[in-house]
Amino acid sequence: HKTTEVLANHNVCNYAYKLVCTIDDKFSKPVKLYRGKNATYKFIEDMLLEEAYCTEIIKTHFNKPIVMTEQDELDFANAKYCYICNVKYKVKEETVRDHDHYTGKYKGSAHKTCNTKFYYEKSLNVFFHNLTGYDSHFLIQEMRKFHKKIGVIPNNKEKFLSFNTDKIKFKDLC
Repeated sequence: HKTTEVLANHNVCNYAYKLVCTIDDKFSKPVKLYRGKNATYKFIEDMLLEEAYCTEIIKTHFNKPIVMTEQDELDFANAKYCYICNVKYKVKEETVRDHDHYTGKYKGSAHKTCNTKFYYEKSLNVFFHNLTGYDSHFLIQEMRKFHKKIGVIPNNKEKFLSFNTDKIKFKDLC
């Protein structure tokens, strides 16, 4: 518009983040700091690398087959309730053995649907302070350069509650 006067041009000049594995801290990483040009682009680049790292960790370390002891087999055979939802099984209802995919340890007898819904999330959650109010605009603009499909949960036309691409979810802490 002719009546609009640009008073300032905002540029992102730095970022810091810490990768935290909520299941085993040995897969967490120290704080990474960046200060310099193209900070938003570099941040997205780093997030794509972290997503690849997390995918590899899940594939390598969180995919153990179930290990059943004799007592586990006995407990499974005698189970009358789903250990996840605590609902009694119906007669001849299909049950499954749920286990920890990190240790392989049997966790309990479960409904097949409960077991399917009860899993480690396989996405990288990136939390921001003020994503809704400001930061999302910089990130979404820059994300286009990576030719990634972006899904957005809008609050209104200008504010986004969260957005995601592939296995990365950007969320507001507020």
